[in-house]
Amino acid sequence: MKKILVLIAISLFFIGCDEDPVKPVEETPYLPTGFTLTLNDSVYLFCNNGQLDHIKGDTIRMDWYSGEKNFNIDLLDKDDNVLKDPNPLVYTTYAKVWKHSTKEDERAFASTVNFFLSITPHDEGIANFVFELKKEGETVFKVDSIPVIIYR
Repeated sequence: MKKILVLIAISLFFIGCDEDPVKPVEETPYLPTGFTLTLNDSVYLFCNNGQLDHIKGDTIRMDWYSGEKNFNIDLLDKDDNVLKDPNPLVYTTYAKVWKHSTKEDERAFASTVNFFLSITPHDEGIANFVFELKKEGETVFKVDSIPVIIYR
């Protein structure tokens, strides 16, 4: 009986080893050239080939009283196709609000984690932020003047 149980355990082990559950990550078929920022399925910002699109979304507007907002970042190719499931180990995002002359003039705080952008308003007015995408440490693109309008 003991031999049969050992034989069954060994056969289950080898059957489980036949299937390869670990699949290699597919490489992106194109290099991203832009991105969109979405929140609740609405596009707030559309930037591709270094240009903000005034029709699809070019400015983020935030109510100061509502506080922090978290946007999804979708990467685009030159033809506005969305990159599906980008690998966060290959692509890194960076965002930062421009520093003003004094700490009191800083109107918002922006940061990214993987493919999410968080913006926290600090004061009423217009803030500009920088967004950068890197692939394995090399800059793919950088947009350095994205406006955020904060109102009360």
